[in-house]
Amino acid sequence: MKILKNSLGALLATMFILTSCEKEPKNYATFSGEVANITADMDSVIVFIPNGYRKAIVLKDDGTFSDTLKVEEGKYRFKIGDEYGAMYLKNNESLHLTTDYKDFDKALKFTGQGGILKKTQAETKLLHLNLNTFSAEVAALEEEAFEQKMADFKTNYDKLKSEYKDLDASFWKESDEGVEKGIEGFREYRANKIAIAEKFTGIKSPSFAMESIDGETIKLEDFAGKYVYVDVWATWCGPCKREIPSLKKIEEQYKDKNLVVVSMSIDEAKDKEKWQTFVKEENLQGVQIFAENAWKSSFVTEFEIRSIPRFILIGPDGLVIDPDAPRPSDPALIELFKDLKI
Repeated sequence: MKILKNSLGALLATMFILTSCEKEPKNYATFSGEVANITADMDSVIVFIPNGYRKAIVLKDDGTFSDTLKVEEGKYRFKIGDEYGAMYLKNNESLHLTTDYKDFDKALKFTGQGGILKKTQAETKLLHLNLNTFSAEVAALEEEAFEQKMADFKTNYDKLKSEYKDLDASFWKESDEGVEKGIEGFREYRANKIAIAEKFTGIKSPSFAMESIDGETIKLEDFAGKYVYVDVWATWCGPCKREIPSLKKIEEQYKDKNLVVVSMSIDEAKDKEKWQTFVKEENLQGVQIFAENAWKSSFVTEFEIRSIPRFILIGPDGLVIDPDAPRPSDPALIELFKDLKI
């Protein structure tokens, strides 16, 4: 009986341990998803906080991924290919996303547990509100329309907070503090664009002499008598690469017109081979050239280019028409070409 009693005690103790383990917190968050129409070069999902936490999750060939992350509760960003998103993570909770890479934002949906899901939805809407407000298109508006956009941003931000009024104040603290700073920073950005336009419009354009994808030296003077639309970009720049499909359409639409599209890569010299591979694999058209000194190239510094993509339109006479021209995806570019009768 003693042996049986001891055995029964051991069995009960084991059962207690197993039961206790099941109830212990996992101390990690689970992030998973399914992404349709991924491209061959996409092999990971990056979860990060700007200038902080960063982890790569393997993205399988079928577009699925899943991993556990030990996190501090809060707001995170994720990157899939050239697309970015926002979410909220907390240990012991799970979040799952589904989307289509070809229509990323519209197709993006999240499922998960109550608190983390609601905060992720709020953070996603906040990200889109910021992106739709602080854009090159808004910066190009006349002052009255621009200031109305800033007022609308405040109104829409308050509406978003009201929509998610049950979220605790700590969730909004950082955003609350950043609203006025964001608007003031964007006003400075717009003022800089205006200053650039005033400084460079109508002057003789700085020149360049750079190696093409074919190994030839290409100079701005080679295109005398033609309109030159310069695209300053890099292979590491997501917004730059998002303009490529629209840029290809522009090139096709104006291939028989008096317009030359020059794509100037400012990748670092060590990444020249990466640039060459990207140009060939993506079948990039137009004139592809490489700025050996990257950000320090004379064309880049003389035009005071501090962020990319940057598009510059130069006239047949070599004078600058627009030192910060509309992007290929912006309908304003076609209107500009129409006004110039290109």
